[in-house]
Amino acid sequence: MEIEDIDVVSFHKRVEPFKYVSFDIFDTLIFRTFGKYRDVFEAVANRYQEVYKECIPDFPKERVRAERKSRKLRKGKEVSMEMIYEQLPYNAILRKRLREIEEYCEISNVVPNRSMVDFVHWCKRKGKTIVLTTDMYLPRHVIEAMMVKVGVSFDYLFISGEEGVTKRSGLLFPVVLQKLGISPRQFIHIGDDPNNDIRQPSSLGIASIERMQDKVYIPEYVREDSHSLYSSHLYNFVLRAYQRQRKITIPFRLGFSVIGPLMYEFCTWLHKMKQENGISRLVFVSREGYFIKRCYDKMYGEQTDYVRLNRNILRLPSLRYGNAIDKFIEFLPDSTEYSWKSIFNMFLVKDHAKMCDCITAEIGSFSYQEAIPCHVLKGGGYNDILSILISRQKQEIIRQAELLDAYIKEKNLLNTRVGLVNNSLNGTAQTLLEQYLNAQGKRGDFVGLQFVKRDKCVKRLGDRCRGWITENGISHYRSFLFEEACILLEHFLFEPIGTSLYLDDGTLKIQVVCEKPRMEARDFPFIKEVQSQAMRFIEEYRGNLEMSLEMESFSSLMRLLQKPTKEDAVRLSGIYDDDEDEGRPLNDISLSLSLKQVMLGKFTKDVMWREGHFKVKEKLMAYRVFYNLRLMLRCYHTTPKYMAEDVKGLLRKFFFNNCSQPTCL
Repeated sequence: MEIEDIDVVSFHKRVEPFKYVSFDIFDTLIFRTFGKYRDVFEAVANRYQEVYKECIPDFPKERVRAERKSRKLRKGKEVSMEMIYEQLPYNAILRKRLREIEEYCEISNVVPNRSMVDFVHWCKRKGKTIVLTTDMYLPRHVIEAMMVKVGVSFDYLFISGEEGVTKRSGLLFPVVLQKLGISPRQFIHIGDDPNNDIRQPSSLGIASIERMQDKVYIPEYVREDSHSLYSSHLYNFVLRAYQRQRKITIPFRLGFSVIGPLMYEFCTWLHKMKQENGISRLVFVSREGYFIKRCYDKMYGEQTDYVRLNRNILRLPSLRYGNAIDKFIEFLPDSTEYSWKSIFNMFLVKDHAKMCDCITAEIGSFSYQEAIPCHVLKGGGYNDILSILISRQKQEIIRQAELLDAYIKEKNLLNTRVGLVNNSLNGTAQTLLEQYLNAQGKRGDFVGLQFVKRDKCVKRLGDRCRGWITENGISHYRSFLFEEACILLEHFLFEPIGTSLYLDDGTLKIQVVCEKPRMEARDFPFIKEVQSQAMRFIEEYRGNLEMSLEMESFSSLMRLLQKPTKEDAVRLSGIYDDDEDEGRPLNDISLSLSLKQVMLGKFTKDVMWREGHFKVKEKLMAYRVFYNLRLMLRCYHTTPKYMAEDVKGLLRKFFFNNCSQPTCL
């Protein structure tokens, strides 16, 4: 998306002969970040309630009535802000407060029309006299503040509310010419309205041209809900940013449109939870806590910390107390099967061959290459081998526990209420940490703050964890879909370093040894740019009219994950995820899934983001239909009974929609 050179050249040629260049303001030099100008009144009512803790739900309607009444009293002449507010059915103090908030909202929500602001700068360089001519009731100081915000300097400002006549009637232009002391031939006007800015000045012999506006393509996952003030505000804010962006890149689309709003809203929730739960400190847990912390610190400037206390760091210390085998099995990563290589690594076994010999010597036979089914492992089928591993690694278990004690003390995690921020689903790290401390007679006061809390997490932690998505009106099924694809989100939040593996002695403090990035390192520059654009959203949105997003950022994320553009799907499918091997892309787009595979749910680790794979391969709608059906059925079978009816309703709706439209299949 770029301004066509011919438009700029044409504008230059048209304006060159004129000394005085007049510009309309609204929708010419600036845009509001609302779908309708009356949305501002609803924003005023919301902000009044935030500031004064008093609800005035009728203000939007009363504000419209007041403007109509004042115009009727003026019998066609233009009105001012004072005249409008005189007609509101409130006392003087309330009117003053509301007017101040409306002026604040008007100034805060405007953004520049980049192509026209650039053109104003060109006119200034050419020595033109810049005149602003607007039909508007807002007072001069408000419009001047708007122009400062968008970087427009001018010589003269004519406001219909001050002059008492409008462009719409054609009477404002003669006033402008008279006060400037010039003829129509010296003057050209630029605007967006066919009547006010083109026909009316032309009828007076004034040259006029329609303003430039950059065309924009905005992806489907950025969508406006016309019934929601918050959705409309976010959509229009992002839309205008697209218009100002000379080149639309994938990092811009993902960072500014999706990750930025998501981080803004999640961090707003974190701050609220901190206050509601009496949390003294927020501590962000590696690795996904890295970018969340950066965003939170940017927004609130508080003292926060970053810790590397993942499952790997906590696993061995936790085996020092209680039944080590049961604890090890309980906190394994979710998987249908494991390898001995991965289990040896969990125990920090350095020499795998030597450990294999020790196990063989004690139990008679051992196959290092054998796959370990999860159900057999959890059923006690490998307890003899786990017992050997625990015994042989006893000294390392003790050492890791001592290092963990020092690390906890170093990070000052005790004696204060701490909010642990990460993307846990089951509360595993927090549970391990709490159990470890309790076994020593120590007490940690932690509140887990995460995107989702599964039923298992609630059983483990009770009210010691909070879930943003879980607690904000999102259906169980949509939360389930988020869990299915959250690995993609995690990569956007990671620091440019591998996962934490174990603790070691450092010169001045405890050292956390991290895995050396392998294939994931290829994506670090891309992730950095996405994070940069997300941070840009936060900075620009906070400089605009900040409003609650009402979970709209979550909806944008889910639309991206379920219906990406093909360009986005190709790039995101290629993001690498390091595992115990050399790592693999989220989707191997060289593979071609058959419809039978989709119907039977025969997916491999080579296709981790199925919707993205369907988009890359341009599969028929039938693939999505059957895949969604399987997701709903799996969600239903894994759903707690008290939530099952919600999923049943989705299944009934799904069958009705697709059976009534057989062409989808």
